Amino acid sequence: MQKTIQFLSDNRWFFLPYAAFLLLGAILLGQWPTGHWVLQMAENRNAVTDLFFRYATKLGEAIPFFLALLWFLFKGEHKKALSTTGLALVIVSSSYGLKALFAQPRPLRFFHDATPPIELPPVPGTDLYSGFTSFPSGHTMAAFGLFALLAFFAQKKKTGLLFFALAMLTAISRIYLGQHFLKDVYAGSIAGSLLAILIYALHRRFPRKGSASLIALLLTTVPTQTQAQSDSSRIDTLILLPEFVLTESPVNSASISGEDRFRQNARPDSLLRLSAPAQDVGNLLNQFARFKLQRYAPGTLATASLRGAGSNHLLVIWNGLPLKNAMNGTADFSLYPMPLLGDIQLLSGGGSADDGQGAIGGIVLLRDGASPENKKQGLRLKSKSLIGSFGALEQGLSLHYRKAGRSGGLRAYLAKAENDFPWQIGEDSGRQTNNAFSMKGISAWQQFYSSTAGRFSGHVWWQSAFRQIPPSRTENNIHATQADQHLRWVFDWQKQVPRWTLGFKAGQNAETLVYQSDLLPPGPDTTRMSMLELRLARKQNEQQLFYIAFRQMWEQAWSDNIAGGGYALRNTQSLQTALRQQFQNGISLGASANLQRTDQQIQPPTLTAYAAKESEHWKTHLRLSQNFNLPTFNDLYWSGSYASGNPDLKPELARALEWMLEIRGEGWRIWQATSTTVTQNLILWQNDLNGWSPRNLRKVKSPGINIGFEYSKKAWRLRSETDYHNPVVKQSENPEDPALGHRLLFYPAWKTTSLLAWQPKNFKAILSHSFTGKRFTTSDNGLWQEPFHLFDLSLAYTLKFKHLSIQSNFQILNLLNTQYEYLPYRPMPGREWRVGVVVWSL
Repeated sequence: MQKTIQFLSDNRWFFLPYAAFLLLGAILLGQWPTGHWVLQMAENRNAVTDLFFRYATKLGEAIPFFLALLWFLFKGEHKKALSTTGLALVIVSSSYGLKALFAQPRPLRFFHDATPPIELPPVPGTDLYSGFTSFPSGHTMAAFGLFALLAFFAQKKKTGLLFFALAMLTAISRIYLGQHFLKDVYAGSIAGSLLAILIYALHRRFPRKGSASLIALLLTTVPTQTQAQSDSSRIDTLILLPEFVLTESPVNSASISGEDRFRQNARPDSLLRLSAPAQDVGNLLNQFARFKLQRYAPGTLATASLRGAGSNHLLVIWNGLPLKNAMNGTADFSLYPMPLLGDIQLLSGGGSADDGQGAIGGIVLLRDGASPENKKQGLRLKSKSLIGSFGALEQGLSLHYRKAGRSGGLRAYLAKAENDFPWQIGEDSGRQTNNAFSMKGISAWQQFYSSTAGRFSGHVWWQSAFRQIPPSRTENNIHATQADQHLRWVFDWQKQVPRWTLGFKAGQNAETLVYQSDLLPPGPDTTRMSMLELRLARKQNEQQLFYIAFRQMWEQAWSDNIAGGGYALRNTQSLQTALRQQFQNGISLGASANLQRTDQQIQPPTLTAYAAKESEHWKTHLRLSQNFNLPTFNDLYWSGSYASGNPDLKPELARALEWMLEIRGEGWRIWQATSTTVTQNLILWQNDLNGWSPRNLRKVKSPGINIGFEYSKKAWRLRSETDYHNPVVKQSENPEDPALGHRLLFYPAWKTTSLLAWQPKNFKAILSHSFTGKRFTTSDNGLWQEPFHLFDLSLAYTLKFKHLSIQSNFQILNLLNTQYEYLPYRPMPGREWRVGVVVWSL
């Protein structure tokens, strides 16, 4: 207590005026309503004060931190430099966490939603933000945190009054500029001051040893981290900051039958992860030519297709649990953040028996856990931050431990972005609006092994996301939003006895979606899929495998749009079996079948058969498959004034033939995968006299080929892949269907991706390129989206220390500033920048 009193007394020149501000602020907050002082200052602006506060607000940005850091380094006071940097890191993460937690509207949105609406003009030369990131003020947190810490460090304690005045100028500027309310800067000042006191207390006990080795790492992060708080600036950059990498190696195959080995598959390596444009699975896999991504805007709905199939024909499986949404049937890849996941794998072609229905085009496997090759015992940590000029910010934390017979991990993740990038399409230009995005989530896994009880593993994944739905270039609706919540869990037990493996799995995927716009009131759509599975497998001399499993699934949905009371249930039982025989000459033969009954009706069987041959320098396989896709609840039961479902729909049925050949040598490999998929009973929504309704209208044939090569020699690596698939409507129930003989909408027949990497001892330079071909926007293929090329450049340098390695990287996305759209009237960002640091233990 005496030390606290002495500390306050020593720094009274800072704390006494600050106490007066807290008292006055409390009185003002109690006497006047929210927004009063914002409007008062807006009414009394002039050119002089506009210019003054435009620069005063920068006291809460990067430059003061950077100057303070350089001053301490110049004086050789590394301990103070490290504490200042640590304060910047803590303020960025705390500011974002609090903003995401409270999600309070900015003044612009607050006054726009008032009754009646109130116009809040911006200060000339600035833009007003309209997201839900008002409370607390990040600028005020940064200013009070930094200047309080400098006051504590100062030998002449009277300078504390000057430091308090600088912090107060920052707080007032946030209100004057219309970016924050009084309550925001009031709370921001308290949070920043408390963090400064915490850092100063740690500084008094901080060990001097080893500080210098950390300064180089922290120096690169300070200028960029604080820039994330600069809401009024418009530097079009995106910056990647520290990532403590745990593992990137694959875990055990998700296919119990082992059929994954005989399918065209792709697993992103460290180079692709480094050059990925964003931290979601969609952007990562989009670096493969076979993965055709469609996105409305950054952070919004992102769907994908493989081999000419529809976006609802790509199945996502997480630790053996299908994540197919029963309402809409599609996977939104922007909601699968890489920091919450371990291994990621892409399988092309029809699914095998143990995948179930819905995998006509392919499968994306998402898994938790660490690599089985990673045998290091003990606890390791992972931390990640990302910030950027479009309001982008990510924070991540991961813990992983391994002990004899057990292992586990925990991942936490926070992300947000304003995504208010400038765009220009032809002569049309503007800035993206109503495109804010925020997400928070946590995933955990545990695994225990006992020779007597077997192996137990458990996985859980909770996630919440809020997104504004951006208007197209021809729309004016600026208040469409969507909120998503997900809770997923899987429990798996497996026991091995001589030649036999017995297993049990239970899991559930629950999702809630709330969409709201100026035209539609909020209405939650909730889906829940529950699964139970029993399986039995037998191996004999590693040459023969027999596998059989029984699976029970319940799919439920609650929505105001479901006819007959707002509830739908689908009850499914399936019997899966597979047989594989491997011969000594490298030949493998296999077959699998999935017999499924849904709501007392027998469905078309899922069937696969393959023959494969593998030697030292080449491998090939021939594979036939039959898969089906059930109609969604929207297709069956939708009820609305303008549309209605069709309960008589039949499943979509697809048959595919694939031949793959790969030839490899020392440092190189080439491959080709030729395939043809024919899909019958394709479901399409059409408009007639009674409104919109779905029908089994079309038969689509999608022939194609995927070719590619990889070459590496010494420090160089070159990879290129080209995919051509042309899904064409061959038959239609409507003889006047304009799509007959034409390609499906929005699907690019051609896509090419290439990567050139130079990797000397501690340096990496990666130039990546992608080409996306023409996408037709009308059924008769009369109109289309123009093809586009994208180039990205990534540079990385690694420093190795005794117990850890530090990798700093720099990235330019869309190097040539290409203006492009995946979908009509939906512009995408131009050039973006990133700089970052990756740290991992050795």
